[in-house]
Amino acid sequence: MSAASPFAPLPQPEARLCLCNVDEATQPILRDTFKQFKIQAVVAAPDVATQLRQERFDAIVVDLRRPEAEALLHAARNSRFNERTVVYAIADHPNEALRFARYAINAVMTAPVNMREARRVVSNSALLVLRQLRRFVRIPLSAAVSVTSEGRTYRGLMRELSAGGLSIHFPDGPVPAIPGGEVSFAPPGAAEIRLQGDVCWRRPQDRALGVRFDYSEPGVDRVMTWIDDYLGIDRRPRV
Repeated sequence: MSAASPFAPLPQPEARLCLCNVDEATQPILRDTFKQFKIQAVVAAPDVATQLRQERFDAIVVDLRRPEAEALLHAARNSRFNERTVVYAIADHPNEALRFARYAINAVMTAPVNMREARRVVSNSALLVLRQLRRFVRIPLSAAVSVTSEGRTYRGLMRELSAGGLSIHFPDGPVPAIPGGEVSFAPPGAAEIRLQGDVCWRRPQDRALGVRFDYSEPGVDRVMTWIDDYLGIDRRPRV
């Protein structure tokens, strides 16, 4: 009988990701991180915009600090191959992603990217990249969101959105101690949605809280419609 190999086999990649304009120092960190989740990260060709228009990727990483960032996002979202690809962004501050909200950025990594930060972000979104939709009920999404409670408005950055609620990050300030209120946000490509919701969890150490929507609110149907459209799901009855 032959001895068992002391090395565990590496997971075979199930998805491809393009490192669009990522600097050489960050590339190995992202390659190693995504590999742990069965996602192969490849460095983009010299003409990245053309590549995004002609080649399909399950996800892309764009450094928002570089001048070509918007052109790359535009090329991806206007390509029949990558219009629904998952977009990771690199920025000095999470709020910088708000300038590019119309391109539906899913997750933001704060520069300089380290292995711990990368793993945290990827672990929260890998199932979406792998298209395991039955297991993935939350959509990572970086968008402006506000909560109005007792006459005061608190502004933050959305982290995840589902039909049942959303999570909010407050990168510049403390997490408000509120029971709930009116939540307002505009998913990319959609009009503003206003919903009543209750705070269901609060994590001051992470500067974040979760809001559960009131299902009696008509806006919940609009959230579900946006999610279905984003995922390419057609729920119309078959005839």
